Amino acid sequence: MINRGEFYYYVFAIPKGHAHRRDHYLICDYLQVRDWVLEFADPLGKDHKSHKDWRASITIDRGISKERQAYFRWGDEPAGIWKYPSRIVRIDNIDSVVKYRQLETLGLHVGTAGPTGESEAHKRLKLYIAQHPTLLALSEVAKAELEHKFITGDTVDVLFYNHGPLRTVAEVEVAGSQNIIVGIHQAIKYRSLAAAEARIDLFDSDDLKAYVVSYEEGGEEAAEMAHAYNVELISVEKSEVLKPI
Repeated sequence: MINRGEFYYYVFAIPKGHAHRRDHYLICDYLQVRDWVLEFADPLGKDHKSHKDWRASITIDRGISKERQAYFRWGDEPAGIWKYPSRIVRIDNIDSVVKYRQLETLGLHVGTAGPTGESEAHKRLKLYIAQHPTLLALSEVAKAELEHKFITGDTVDVLFYNHGPLRTVAEVEVAGSQNIIVGIHQAIKYRSLAAAEARIDLFDSDDLKAYVVSYEEGGEEAAEMAHAYNVELISVEKSEVLKPI
């Protein structure tokens, strides 16, 4: 309920065309669309108060997500500019609607989060890193495993192996210095678990690496902690990750 009234969803139909092979749809809750309206980025300097009518442009991603994600853009925003992680959406997402109460308790929205509570911006960066090991100074043929689960039940975002170093763990954080600091703590833990699992010397830096990857830099405190514990911080170019392929 919102202001004692009914809660509304926006439903966008996306007919198939030359850019994608089948029909799709997107369901977003009212609060998500409101946030997009408030961050409206018109090249002429106008804001949401200048518009009575809104045109949505939803570009399907055929590459990284294989038509499971799209980028949401207002029609008056510059074409070809992909800079908002919050605009990565999950299409054909009735499964998220079913889980809307759980998403709500996590502060997430239907449209930009999957049924498990993972944001689509986080998922996309995770997929991107798994498909681009060279960003972590690894070989192009390094094998990536998403959501690798250790014997303890802990799960790392991406684990790389069959290359040198023998194991590399990558923890993904969307943004925020505090989140990146949390990611450093997690990367330290996952590095230790990867070492134990593969029977690798924990203190052999040639065989074991840990990274935290984000859309933005983490700040001085994060950099100091990462340096102290030999965790490398990587910030990626948003447009390269968010751009639908």
